[in-house]
Amino acid sequence: MKFCEKQVRWHVPPVNKEGEVVKGKKILLPNGHPMEQFTILTPPADYDPLRAMVGMIIQKWLSVFGIPASAKPMAIGSLIQQVKGRRQFDAFIMGYGRLDIDPDWMRNFFHSSNDKARGWNMSGYKNPDFDRIAEESADTLDREKRRKLIWEMQRIILRDIPYMPLYNPKLLEAVRTDKFNGWVETLGGIGNSWSFCEVRPN
Repeated sequence: MKFCEKQVRWHVPPVNKEGEVVKGKKILLPNGHPMEQFTILTPPADYDPLRAMVGMIIQKWLSVFGIPASAKPMAIGSLIQQVKGRRQFDAFIMGYGRLDIDPDWMRNFFHSSNDKARGWNMSGYKNPDFDRIAEESADTLDREKRRKLIWEMQRIILRDIPYMPLYNPKLLEAVRTDKFNGWVETLGGIGNSWSFCEVRPN
């Protein structure tokens, strides 16, 4: 939803006549009805304090715009079932790690065929152009052609924004290279199954 004056109105707009940001009140949708409560599902603080805190911060920011948002922490199992199983949510904060170095994970995340219960397309994104390009990317063995297709997939996703990345945490890892060798670096770090298979004492 794009919040611009032609589409929504406020009883008190979040920007006054002087151009200053003020606390907006009672946002009205284009049909004139007040916006319903907007719930942001997050993991609980004892499981993931960072994502739980991000939900609270976003809730506070949205309230400045008069959007009736609230963050709702849920047990991680219940959160996954609500989002991935039942597909009943307004918005959610989760994260991905250990993505494969092959970018085919984009096809899994955003292809319309995966918009189903327990499917990876949890955003419900549907774009026939993206589907076609993603399928062509998965089928081609031409490296340069595939590179161009992947760039086009990324361009479409950046334009349509089915997901909005909030942060990318830095991961610091330390190992004893003087005592062990065989560490395998991947996008998710060196603490991966390949390292555990390959690492040996010097």
